[in-house]
Amino acid sequence: MAFITLFTMYVTRPLLNKSFISDFTVFLPDIIFNTFLISIFYFLHYNFLKYIKVNEIQILNHQTEIEYLKQQVNPHFLLNSLNNLYGVSLTNPSEVPNKIIELADLLKYQIETIKKEYNSLENEKEFIEKYIGYSKWKLQNISIKSAEVGNFKNYKITPMLFLPLIENAVKYANLDKNPMISILWEFGDSKFDFTITNNFTDNKNEKFSTKTGLLNLQKRLSLFHPDSKLTVEENTNNFKVVLSLWNLNIHA
Repeated sequence: MAFITLFTMYVTRPLLNKSFISDFTVFLPDIIFNTFLISIFYFLHYNFLKYIKVNEIQILNHQTEIEYLKQQVNPHFLLNSLNNLYGVSLTNPSEVPNKIIELADLLKYQIETIKKEYNSLENEKEFIEKYIGYSKWKLQNISIKSAEVGNFKNYKITPMLFLPLIENAVKYANLDKNPMISILWEFGDSKFDFTITNNFTDNKNEKFSTKTGLLNLQKRLSLFHPDSKLTVEENTNNFKVVLSLWNLNIHA
């Protein structure tokens, strides 16, 4: 403001009278001082907001880690998988060792990755594919189809964005007589879309949900991926979620 005013004053000096220039010069120090104060306030405000956001991310990381530790204390997925392995051990014991290794890999990945701020999209996609493979083996009657469009990019994302969506889809699709899930990975130059659709039973009591997982996911997206959008569509017998991410960083 001060420099623009000075520049304007001296450029238009021939058009101004001396008394105006003299009066203006008196106020010039005040203009410079006020501009300086405004600049300090702006940078303090900017850094304060940045500090708050960093602390929110740290708190959320701790909350997420605590939540996963709670899940380890009461691990529904692990308990269901162990029950399933017990049944298989009675009918087809030769399959059990390999499935125990697969289950251990899934749990190890979750425990180690959730502590990271960012992870490669490639690793997350690989984990989801393993999770899908194990779910199909465990549930037997569920149909899960996955497709990929576009060229894969080495993006960096915050871990475990897709797992809540997969878990919800598997949980509610499995209530239907013919559970079906479809997944689409769409890769672009500046955008990535993850779309998952599942059917569900028309029994309202069975499909009731607090949507806590989706709310937590939206909170994580707002902090780690502000350039994102989570779209939820529900009709009579289908539930569709689209997770869109823009301006993702490329990892080395």
